[in-house]
Amino acid sequence: MTGAPARCTAYVNPNFTKEDAEYQKLALFHEVFHCFEALDFPTLSAYYAAPAWLIEGEAEWVGATLAPTSLPVWDDYLTDPDTSLFDRSYDAIGFYAHMTNSGEDTWHLLDAMLKAGGSAAAYSVAADKEVRLTWASSLARQSGFGKGWQTTGPGITSATYHPTIETVGVGTKISDTVGAYANALVEFKTQPGTDIVDVAVSTPYSRLHTANGTEYDDVTKVPAFCLQDCDKCPQVQALPRMTAGTNWLAVTGDATGATYTVAGAMATCAACLVGNWTVTNLSLITNPGGTHSGGAGTEVDIAADGNATGNFTPGGPLVGGGGSVKFSGTIVDHYGFPSDTTARSGSFTSTPVLDQGTISVDGSPPRAITPETESGSYSCVGTGLTLTFTGGGSGELVYTLVPAS
Repeated sequence: MTGAPARCTAYVNPNFTKEDAEYQKLALFHEVFHCFEALDFPTLSAYYAAPAWLIEGEAEWVGATLAPTSLPVWDDYLTDPDTSLFDRSYDAIGFYAHMTNSGEDTWHLLDAMLKAGGSAAAYSVAADKEVRLTWASSLARQSGFGKGWQTTGPGITSATYHPTIETVGVGTKISDTVGAYANALVEFKTQPGTDIVDVAVSTPYSRLHTANGTEYDDVTKVPAFCLQDCDKCPQVQALPRMTAGTNWLAVTGDATGATYTVAGAMATCAACLVGNWTVTNLSLITNPGGTHSGGAGTEVDIAADGNATGNFTPGGPLVGGGGSVKFSGTIVDHYGFPSDTTARSGSFTSTPVLDQGTISVDGSPPRAITPETESGSYSCVGTGLTLTFTGGGSGELVYTLVPAS
């Protein structure tokens, strides 16, 4: 047990003759490959201490590759995705087949894996980016989905993992962890009335196949999807679409494990501010001077990045106290959105970006408006929006707005 292997003998029991010819070939290839494996270890004791997923898994894949015949050990691999690769034995045949399916030169990696010095090091030798990305999805056995959603291999059976179809709705979610060197397959549908589906995964080795047939690799790059009310505001408009039906999420645990969450939500905009608005009334309150009202038709467009453009030229004059005030031109300010973007009211700061606006009082020649930082507050009632600005030289401005038609 202390020296390097010098001789290798395979014993054949009498009952072995009862097996069919192809299985006899497979078994003999399997046992002879153990002789070659032993040569990759400094001592026989080190060989016997090596993990079974390497010793038996490699030998089973080699035997089946040279003498293909149906192998029941495939069932354990295909139907137990949450079992760690390092806890497998003969059923690790599926991992070596997956390496081959992913384009790896498996034959020329077997020795390097045995010599790597342990399970984690052997996995690093075996698994390139493609192996890690498609490992979980290959267990779905969905050929119609595209590359990486099916697994094949020598001696493979028809066994298939069928996860329970979960349901995600507004206020509900599914969430779990994925063990290191294991996998997760999740099938989920959405409840009627769900506008948004948030998908959060902790690893780039994740894939999503949506009900409308679109596939996404590395789901960390696509965290949310829109199902309905997708024209509600720019944030929602920009989301990729998801339709009713069954979606598949595949997550590879890789070396550190992973987490995933799928949650349903209603469509919300950034503090209800974002959108294209039309002024129905603009009030200017000064002291002295009182209140001037009007300005209907003024256009205010608030972008998702916080930049707000006010076009005052289409708006009417503000009248009050026996006189009139007319704003014209364009002003661009940046609104510092509140931290709670779902709030229907709150405060923010308005900082000048571009000021090409003018003001005319009682028909006087227009003069430029001096840009200033102002404090703002907002309130959303129904589909309407009220904006109030204070701190500027013009006094207090109150906008009453409705969505632009």
